[in-house]
Amino acid sequence: MMDTVLNLGINDQIVEQMIKITNNPRFVYDIQRRFLAMFGEVVLGVKRGTYDAIMSDVKTKKNLKSDQELSTSDLQQIVSLFKGVATVPNDPYEQLKLAIGEILNHYLNHYLN
Repeated sequence: MMDTVLNLGINDQIVEQMIKITNNPRFVYDIQRRFLAMFGEVVLGVKRGTYDAIMSDVKTKKNLKSDQELSTSDLQQIVSLFKGVATVPNDPYEQLKLAIGEILNHYLNHYLN
């Protein structure tokens, strides 16, 4: 079964607009963090756990026990680190194209072989 990629289409410009609309940058950077991890693992094939390790490292350095304790600046740092793991296209259409391609590839490899 395929994993889901939530918030497909989010990019830096959308993040800026969402911050203006919600007036809640922490919330928006958390959405972006989750998207980058999901897209990286599901579509780009980043090894599962890579993003969790980054999160754990940041929390350890900050002496935090839970994700909820991460500040806006912590989440901005994490987003930046996640972007260094794999290049997620900023263009929503390119994101969609890659996601569809991965679904088709998964289907063909799994069900037709």
